[in-house]
Amino acid sequence: MTSNNQDHSLFYQSIQAILKSWTGLQLAIAHGFGGVHSREKAQWLVGVIETFFKENDDIESWELEDFIDEIMATEFNTLCEDEGSKVISQEICKLYRYWIEGKHNHMKERLIKLQCVNLGECVAGDIKHNDQIPDEEANKILESMTICSPNGTAPELPINEKAVSSETVLPECTQDDGWTTVNSRTRRKRNK
Repeated sequence: MTSNNQDHSLFYQSIQAILKSWTGLQLAIAHGFGGVHSREKAQWLVGVIETFFKENDDIESWELEDFIDEIMATEFNTLCEDEGSKVISQEICKLYRYWIEGKHNHMKERLIKLQCVNLGECVAGDIKHNDQIPDEEANKILESMTICSPNGTAPELPINEKAVSSETVLPECTQDDGWTTVNSRTRRKRNK
């Protein structure tokens, strides 16, 4: 790989621009999924990806995708299910090939076409940004959910609703994997 510092920084800038156009990462940063240093971790990720290419030959996009998914899971506690990591991995690999081949004008053209992320447009379903689900609807949703044990299987014994009174406040449980289970504080109405 023969390149001067200007070319090197163009590849770094390309990675940075692509990551800034990725909604999944930008949401993780905006919501602090990586902790108080989410922005610093995102900047660190740019350098890590660049180093990944320096230290490995013939990287396929699926390898980069796995690498990025692992970092997103460990550093940002985020699983991306929208195939965003696949798309950005393909784009980074394509720009890397352009960089190696000296096609810097192609790189710049692709970077100009990248769209910026508008997090204001990212809203889940029909729920508006500050709206809440009414209690009755939330209770119906909660009642329809399947209760699973920590290993993801359904419990062997049926749950007796009478065993848990409406006055009982269930404590928070911290499991071995570090996740905290928070139980609902709402009181269930009994149908008599």
